[in-house]
Amino acid sequence: MKVLRSSSWKEREIFSFLNSIEVPMRIAANADNCPLICSIWFKFDQGSQIIMGATQGSSRLSQILQKTSKCAFEISTNNTPYRGVRGQAQVTLGKDNAKETLQVLIDRYLGDTNNDLANWLINRADKEVLIELRPDWISSWDYSSRM
Repeated sequence: MKVLRSSSWKEREIFSFLNSIEVPMRIAANADNCPLICSIWFKFDQGSQIIMGATQGSSRLSQILQKTSKCAFEISTNNTPYRGVRGQAQVTLGKDNAKETLQVLIDRYLGDTNNDLANWLINRADKEVLIELRPDWISSWDYSSRM
């Protein structure tokens, strides 16, 4: 993964941020000359340097990513101090491990499966697809010193 020179953080700090933050990732993909921006839960696999998510196979995001196989992404804090990472990635979609990844995401973002949202997602798991982002480049920004 290429970290841009203009990045506020080095690779190790970027990896630490991606492993610790629990906010949705925003994905931007272009279809018909109009970008779609979508927020999805993610999990970063440091060993493979892949950012993983899941979506319904019939979703507009899935349809666009199947056509383009590229996206831009951003993962950032919602509150001050503002900081985060963004980049561009090659995307692959697949059914293998989609259910397992969905379960990992539910555990990460909801804490357990004992709630209505988790149950609703699990009941639709057969139609999930795994989204794997392999960043071409990544960069970070950190406005902590300004706040």
